[in-house]
Amino acid sequence: MDNRARPNQAALSRKDRIKNLKEAFTVKDRVAEQLNGLNVLLVDDVMTTGATLESVGMLLKQMNVAKVSAFCLARTPPPKL
Repeated sequence: MDNRARPNQAALSRKDRIKNLKEAFTVKDRVAEQLNGLNVLLVDDVMTTGATLESVGMLLKQMNVAKVSAFCLARTPPPKL
């Protein structure tokens, strides 16, 4: 669950996206208990930097989820260096 309003991620760098997502998600206690030991699949429509998937995945691992996997429908091209 998203806890707070935050700026649009589209124009942010990976570093700024991670900062923007800090403490943006929580899991309710009753849900956390049900996740204990389960495998969870995260689904994202478009992955740009992976910051959202990483943030949610780390939170789920703190909830003792056995395995976190991700499925993305599309991936934006990496920025040109």
